[in-house]
Amino acid sequence: MMSDKRQGWLAELKAGDLVIIEYPRSSSTVKKVDKITPTGRINIESYVFNQNGLAMGWDYSAPRLAQYSTEAHQKIKDYRKRNVLALELRNKNFKSLPLEKLVKIKEIIEGSGDE
Repeated sequence: MMSDKRQGWLAELKAGDLVIIEYPRSSSTVKKVDKITPTGRINIESYVFNQNGLAMGWDYSAPRLAQYSTEAHQKIKDYRKRNVLALELRNKNFKSLPLEKLVKIKEIIEGSGDE
């Protein structure tokens, strides 16, 4: 029988802990650990991660675990909100807005690189 050989922060994980699942071709998400098996496999919903934090049964684009932090969680939330807002703006009929609002929007967009 294989023993639990998790190292670093993965070795400290227990059921109920929050982790970040990073998807190589997509965004990341925060999930709770459901179970740690005696062999060190990490079960989260329908995923099973090996002792190195890599999802099992996937190819080179396998999701992997990253250590949870409130800062990383906020970055994920900000990324999602930014995408939603960009989509909403893309679908907005700007021609229907008054000229003053369009001028303000243009100024904001052109100044967005100043931050």
